Amino acid sequence: MYSPNAKGFAYKCGLTPGTKLRLTRALEVTRADGTAVHTHMPRLTWEVLAPGYDIVSQHWNDTVVWLRDPNGRNHTWDDDNSIVEYFDVV
Repeated sequence: MYSPNAKGFAYKCGLTPGTKLRLTRALEVTRADGTAVHTHMPRLTWEVLAPGYDIVSQHWNDTVVWLRDPNGRNHTWDDDNSIVEYFDVV
């Protein structure tokens, strides 16, 4: 069975679980309707997480990059090079 938690897993953008990222500019977190929820300030360190398992579809959700913010909350980001517009690898 496929497991992205296995050694050597990398997202399409090249990031791997455990990688530390530093936010380079303010990041506004919004709901699906566009309502602002919170703003993360630059220079904060985030961590790349392994993908989560979707128990409904019974597949690993590796279509987005999973991140943990400095407050311990998980977020997702499109798995493409847009992540480098906001983060640098530490």
